[in-house]
Amino acid sequence: MFALYLYSAPAAFAQCDGVELTIELTYDNWPEESSWSLMDASGAEVAAGDAYSSGALAADGSTETIVACVANDACYSLTVSDAYGDGGTDYSVTDADGNTLAAAVGWYGDSSSSDFCVGTVVVPGCTDE
Repeated sequence: MFALYLYSAPAAFAQCDGVELTIELTYDNWPEESSWSLMDASGAEVAAGDAYSSGALAADGSTETIVACVANDACYSLTVSDAYGDGGTDYSVTDADGNTLAAAVGWYGDSSSSDFCVGTVVVPGCTDE
C-alpha cells in the first residue's frame, strides 16, 4: 500500500517502499481555486489535494511541497485544476534523484495534465529510437 505524505522536513515521514515523488505547487493569487490529482495508468486516484490540504488556506503566491510514495515501474498523470478557469498554479514533479518528471507554468485555463513514468516501464507498440 502506498500513501501520501505531506511534510516540510525530511524526518517527518516514514520509509517509502516504492518511489518517492516530490510535487511542488506554486499558487497564483487565488489558491482557493486550485486542486490537484495524481492518477495511476488505470485511472485510480493515488493522491489528491487542494490549497487547504495543510489544514489552512495556502497563502497567495506560496509554494506547497507534497511528497508522495508511489509504486515503481508505473505511469502516472498529474492534473492541476483551477475552478475559475484562469489556471495560474505552476507545478513540478521530481523523483528522489532530482530528475524532473513533469512540469508546467500556469495560465492553462481549467486544467493542465502531465503524464510521466517512474522506473522501467515497457511501452507497448512501435517506439522509434
